[in-house]
Amino acid sequence: MTAPFDVAVIGPGPAGCACAIELARAGWRVALLGPLIDDDCRSGEVIGPNVRRYLPAEKALNGIPIRFVASEWADQGLEMRDLQLETGRAAVTAARPALDQYLLAEACGAGIRHIAAKVLWCSRDDATWRIHLAGIAAPLAARFVVEATGRGGRSPAVDGAKRHYLDRLVVLWRLVAAEGADDNTLHLAASADGWWYRVPNGHGRDFLALVTDADLVPAGTRTGFFEMCAARTEFTADITTPLTPVRITDARTSLRLPQSAPGWIPIGDAAFSLDPLSGDGVSRALVDGIEIARFLTSGSAPDGPTWDLRDVAADRMRRLMRQLSARFDYYAAVTRWPESVFWSRRRSAADLYKRGDKAIIFQDPRRATALSIDGGI
Repeated sequence: MTAPFDVAVIGPGPAGCACAIELARAGWRVALLGPLIDDDCRSGEVIGPNVRRYLPAEKALNGIPIRFVASEWADQGLEMRDLQLETGRAAVTAARPALDQYLLAEACGAGIRHIAAKVLWCSRDDATWRIHLAGIAAPLAARFVVEATGRGGRSPAVDGAKRHYLDRLVVLWRLVAAEGADDNTLHLAASADGWWYRVPNGHGRDFLALVTDADLVPAGTRTGFFEMCAARTEFTADITTPLTPVRITDARTSLRLPQSAPGWIPIGDAAFSLDPLSGDGVSRALVDGIEIARFLTSGSAPDGPTWDLRDVAADRMRRLMRQLSARFDYYAAVTRWPESVFWSRRRSAADLYKRGDKAIIFQDPRRATALSIDGGI
């Protein structure tokens, strides 16, 4: 077994890299584990103005500045927001995998050791983790594990860490011909079937997506359903210029419980994932990774090397509850389709949330239920 690292970070995405960089800059020995993932569906992601300071100029990452948000959401018609005017800088599209490659290079430059092998399983004894990697005989040792493995899959470190789902959202998407060569606008539009999202993708292309519930998409008719729904919205013109087939990806809001264990904490989407309406996946990943790293390296850690993370996890849950509350308010503004299955589910979940006491609303195909998070952090 190799000499122990201070921290092993599982997952070299934005959250994992941000955490590893911050730890390495504080002088800690850090191993960053796992291969980079190249997933086409991430081409629709946007980095908000609040975290642009953590990244280089958009041109270095082939990102596209997004200054305006055009929303046809509530009943009052089109609304325009100027992010440059409101915050002092524009948002930018997250050009993947260029963003991930940049962050990984920064992490390696800070002195971390990247091992591009899949983590198979982990065990812990005597306050030391032993991490078993595919194709490597000797386990890697670390005092602490930060899990940044994204939305899917089981935890390789904590068997009892279970992901709970709050909804059944999926994203149906395709690339279409761009409406304008210099478009710097993100478009949102509610519809009876869910809601639409369009953002420039570069090279004369736009990323066009429908966010809806998985069980509302008829089996075997993905493209027909997508085009039928688009024909009832402002995006009618977009379906006439498709550049790729319609694809589908998981977009469920989810929460992993527990949120911490001795010597272990999940970050980014591995901790909780929000639906695309939040628009802050990459931003939240970067901030979460940096905040956890600063806690681990600070003198304020309550129990020194044991790192009692319960207060950190509780604060994270409070932030999640605030974000869910804001989302319910945003969904409640849509009243145009009282018979819509998609929107009636959101109204029911919002009603349960408002009646619940420290509860998060979870849905399955048969019912909506409230699950208390007390004791689960």
